[in-house]
Amino acid sequence: WYTLTPAINERVIIKTAGSTFATALAIYTGTCGALTNILCNSYCCANGVASVDFSSVSNVTYHILAGGYGGQSGTLAITATLTNPPANDLCTGAIDLTTVKTNIQDLTYATELGDAIDSCGANISHGVWYTLTPAINERVIIKTAGSTFATALAIYTGTCGALTNILCNSYCCANGVASVDFSSVSNVTYHILAGGYGGQSGTLAITATLTNPPANDLCTGAIDLVSGVTNTEDTTYATELGDQVPTCQGSFGRGVWYTVTTSTNGPVTINTCGSGFSTVMEVYTGTCGALTNFLCADRSSPFCNNSTAGLSFSGASNTTYYVLVGGLNGSGGNLQIVANVPPPPNDTCAGAVAMSLGTNYKLNTGAATSTGDLVPNCQSSFGRGVWYKITPPISERLDISTCGSDFGTVLAIYTGACGSLSQFLCADRTSPNCPNEADLNFQALGGTTYYILVGGIAGSSGNLQIAANMVLPPMITNLSPNQGLTNGGTLVNLAGSGFASDAAVSFGALPAAYVSVTGGTNITAVTPPSPAGPVNVVVANPDGDSVTLTNGFTFTAPPVIQTQPLSQSIIMGSNAQFQVQVSG
Repeated sequence: WYTLTPAINERVIIKTAGSTFATALAIYTGTCGALTNILCNSYCCANGVASVDFSSVSNVTYHILAGGYGGQSGTLAITATLTNPPANDLCTGAIDLTTVKTNIQDLTYATELGDAIDSCGANISHGVWYTLTPAINERVIIKTAGSTFATALAIYTGTCGALTNILCNSYCCANGVASVDFSSVSNVTYHILAGGYGGQSGTLAITATLTNPPANDLCTGAIDLVSGVTNTEDTTYATELGDQVPTCQGSFGRGVWYTVTTSTNGPVTINTCGSGFSTVMEVYTGTCGALTNFLCADRSSPFCNNSTAGLSFSGASNTTYYVLVGGLNGSGGNLQIVANVPPPPNDTCAGAVAMSLGTNYKLNTGAATSTGDLVPNCQSSFGRGVWYKITPPISERLDISTCGSDFGTVLAIYTGACGSLSQFLCADRTSPNCPNEADLNFQALGGTTYYILVGGIAGSSGNLQIAANMVLPPMITNLSPNQGLTNGGTLVNLAGSGFASDAAVSFGALPAAYVSVTGGTNITAVTPPSPAGPVNVVVANPDGDSVTLTNGFTFTAPPVIQTQPLSQSIIMGSNAQFQVQVSG
């Protein structure tokens, strides 16, 4: 008999190497006369060596019975090796993989003390602990590739002492690599138990890969599908967070979101032909957070003979459909999706929408075609145009603006009739009021119909906003001060309305030295040097409209001081007299 009382929790290995006979070992807890056998081992192979390897608890006395196998005896050599476990042997000492990503260490002396139970039945041995806290919702893949033994992994949420197992995996195939792949929630700490399968141990290599999901991983980031254009993306790192479960297939994962917007009633088709994995698709109506199932397809497409999803339905006008596409059993890879939607009624000149002044018109141009579209002379790379028209009752200045659109717009205005139009004006993303959108300002003739073609640069599309408004000429209601010196530099404030952001100001025939326009109602200008006398003040907008304030500012000469005599000599204590003349 022998005893062993470790001072700390540690790995204990007891061997009989060097003995002259076939040996056996048995380990007990308790006290003499009331012992409980916890482990035993008889000789292995020809050398007759017995060996036990177990996790010991600090300050517990283990009784060891060593002797002969099958009645043998001789000289016994027994050795006990007590080795401190790795620092992350317990959950409380877990190594954070969030920043280091990869860790390599020897698990030979790791214990099973305090290790949580996994749901895979792997009974992980020589386990060590790690944590991972993603900063965003993202895909997490943890692998033990490069380890020297058959490994197992288990993932938990919660806190040490109150953990819940959510996922586990034991070694696969001959290489002994364990791997887990899951959708992580931002700022949640995941505890990872890594160790040996079937009692094995050795050098563990563990790597955590955190990858941002696609931009359309959530409903709120849905990509708007352009009619007839195939959208391709890799869904390997898409998550299941926020995904609804399709009504036609419960085993679904790695979903991504799209929208299809119809501007008129008509047939809609959506298919994922050409995708590299088995796809499942669900179409919804409503809005993100309040969606209603509309139609579902599970690897059944009327458009292609493979395991990809596709469907068709009668779309309602002015409706946005949300489309969730993912993989059967959580598979992912190269996804290809295309939708075909009826074009809007104003896709051609003949269907041009008649505009009213002051009304904001909205249209999703994703289903617009380029059929019959003229090519604006300011931008040859143009497509997916839609048509509007306006007939002002009187001659007036009009502004046609696409501010508020979510794509780069090109705008062309024509006179004549459909089929024999002449381009009148063109603008390529040159609005002074909004970046990347087109805007045109012109003097319109009463009773003339102007046709308006608006589309996207390089055939881009999206949510179009277009409005026609009457442009009032500039007006000056107040100017202060109304006089200043002939040498210039007087700061003048003009109040009024209709001032363009790049309006010019002149005093008589001379331009202001400095001009700043605020909100279309206020101008700050600095006067130039000018001869004395009253001058007209003119505010001119780039479109040609201007306003004149007649004799609105007066230039005055600076004061002049003269003395007689210019100088004289005097004696200290005496007086001198000068005549001083001041003018101006």
